[in-house]
Amino acid sequence: MICFFQRPMTKMAGWSGVKRGYRGYKLLGLCILLFTLAMIGLPALLVRGCSWSGPPQTRQQQGPLVRLQLQTGQVVTLPLEEYLVGVVAAEMPAEFHPEALKAQAVAARTYTLLRLAGSSASGLTARPERMRSTGEASRAPFGRAESTPAHRPAKNGDNKLHDADLSADPENSQAWIPVSEMRRRWGALSFGYYYGKIAAAVRDTAGEVVVYQGQLIDPVYHASCGGLGTEDAVDVWGHDVPYLKGVACDWDPPSQQQPVAAAFTYDDLFRRLDISDKAVPAGAGLGGLVRILDRTARGRVKDLQVAAQTFKATDIRKLLNLRSTDFTVKDAGSRVVFETRGYGHAVGMCQWGAEGMAMHGKSYKEILTYYYRGVQVVPYRDSLCAGD
Repeated sequence: MICFFQRPMTKMAGWSGVKRGYRGYKLLGLCILLFTLAMIGLPALLVRGCSWSGPPQTRQQQGPLVRLQLQTGQVVTLPLEEYLVGVVAAEMPAEFHPEALKAQAVAARTYTLLRLAGSSASGLTARPERMRSTGEASRAPFGRAESTPAHRPAKNGDNKLHDADLSADPENSQAWIPVSEMRRRWGALSFGYYYGKIAAAVRDTAGEVVVYQGQLIDPVYHASCGGLGTEDAVDVWGHDVPYLKGVACDWDPPSQQQPVAAAFTYDDLFRRLDISDKAVPAGAGLGGLVRILDRTARGRVKDLQVAAQTFKATDIRKLLNLRSTDFTVKDAGSRVVFETRGYGHAVGMCQWGAEGMAMHGKSYKEILTYYYRGVQVVPYRDSLCAGD
């Protein structure tokens, strides 16, 4: 009797175990499926969710159309607000604080509308610079890559553009990258988050621009002032602009204030500066060849003499591809060493400084009105009315 009842119970217990095991595998499979769907679908969901949050924008809210010339020469047409997402992604690292990204979005919108208007309020001809989103900030200093010139203040007659308002080439205009490049830079897992973050910065400032006395400004900016503060435009480009005045800026992190050396042989230095050997005194040392003649109010080099020739520091920086004009010069035997601090021309908004201000609780409007003196951040149509 005991054996008779034990055997069925053993079978039932075994079948129950099988069912429990099956349910366990089924649950595991479901978890794997959900995890896979999340990894594949979440980035796309986050990106598309940017356009789903809040009421959809009307065609008027998306702004005027921008004819953009790609680096391939192809011209595409984009609504302003959509175009700005690609600009901010290219001009500032997505890792930055949302308020810094908003400041960049407003500056980019201001530049774009000024360019569409076909005028330059300040008359500047020098080329402002920015950090690349690959990140001059965390690499070069953006920690990851060197920065290159970003955009020139708006002006007419750019013969490099054909049937276009702006170029995606940072040598000619604001930098711009498509979604495919954002995905490549940020990776599949981070793409959705960073895209949503930048799109939100553009959306939350939709239609806002920076004006001085009712006129759109030339919103020049640079990666890092190196903690030395920003410069007056007149000291850098020789053109006085009332809203481009130097301000104190100590928000750059220590990593951006460390000197970076660039060494040149004397032959290479003379070749780059187009200095003839005849202009170099025989047996002259560094003290007789390179001499700083003048500095700006902030302490950056303004003019210097090399051999018998005098140069603007801005020209030296371009010819030698230096990071800034905040430099010292040292003789290292057969080489000349320039040690620079900061990155860029140091006029207008300091992007690392904007990040520091945002981290200290400042809003994008406070950032913009600090670096651009006497300006207002207003809706674009309001600025048109004020300028009439």
